[in-house]
Amino acid sequence: MQHDYIRLLIKSAQQGKKNAYRELCNANLKKIYNLSLRITLNKNIAEILTQNIFIEAWENIKFLREGQAFDIWLKSIAVYKIFDEMRTSKIKNDLVEKGIITENDFSVLSSDKFENLILLLPDKERIAFILHDIEEYTYEEISDFIDDMTTLEIKNMIRSTRNSLINTPDYD
Repeated sequence: MQHDYIRLLIKSAQQGKKNAYRELCNANLKKIYNLSLRITLNKNIAEILTQNIFIEAWENIKFLREGQAFDIWLKSIAVYKIFDEMRTSKIKNDLVEKGIITENDFSVLSSDKFENLILLLPDKERIAFILHDIEEYTYEEISDFIDDMTTLEIKNMIRSTRNSLINTPDYD
């Protein structure tokens, strides 16, 4: 029943009904924000990215194919926009220029020790781990995002990251 309701919301949103789109957004807002936050490590950047992701999705909802899952389609937009920000730092530079954040304002810590261990990983390791082990992307899909690494290198890096997280003495 829920699946039919989501399809109805998608069809209504594709017809320009903003309330239907708003419901789709509300169902996915936390997931998209958390993904943005985990990768960018900055609440301000994650908030702006999340807004931009939902705006782009609204502008392109007509291209969502029938039978395609909205949440997966939305997440693919999110990953591309997040990676674009990681490459260009456009939002970050704008916020620094406006004095909203400092150049090194990238500390997002959680009350969860394991989450903190993930957030403290180097960028590539953190991103690959999040995309594979949390967001369930395949190694091949991740290699499409991380241009300078092969699928095998990504697989080995994620395996190494898992081992280091498991063997970290700070994790109870």
